[in-house]
Amino acid sequence: SYKRPREAYHGGIDVPAPFGTPIIAAAAGTVVAVSASPDSFRGREIILRHTPDDTSIPLWIYTQYAHCDAAPKFKIGERVKMGQILGPTGNSGRRPRRAQRRGRDRQRRPASHFAVWFSESSNYALHRNNFIPVRARWMDPNALYRKKPPFGSAALKALPESEKRPRHFYFFSH
Repeated sequence: SYKRPREAYHGGIDVPAPFGTPIIAAAAGTVVAVSASPDSFRGREIILRHTPDDTSIPLWIYTQYAHCDAAPKFKIGERVKMGQILGPTGNSGRRPRRAQRRGRDRQRRPASHFAVWFSESSNYALHRNNFIPVRARWMDPNALYRKKPPFGSAALKALPESEKRPRHFYFFSH
């Protein structure tokens, strides 16, 4: 991209969208973390934990929605339905120091940061405003809808085209 001359990973996908575009829950789940701070790296965010019953996947899934324009109005332990609005798209979050040093401290475009992890454990830790699922690995968001392994991006990318598509994909309009 114009930002980097090389491939780079940052723990999720930034989905550009105009300010205020509703961010919706990818699956039913329980709120396990909420950050109202616009100054953390991911800004205002909400993290959901999805049980095997929520997703029909025999693992614990965690989804993160960040850069919200307003603080999510949910409490830890609250249940969320698939497709429920979690908050408005924004651009909250601190710019990395290296970008500031290079004079690139301009305001970022509005986007929703979306990340998915999977784990065999339902346990997680909160440390210095960081959410850490126990023994979790990054999950390709498409795998959430395929409902079967592989779950990692590299393994999913290696599949034949005929096996990459999810069996059921849901679109929402509000």
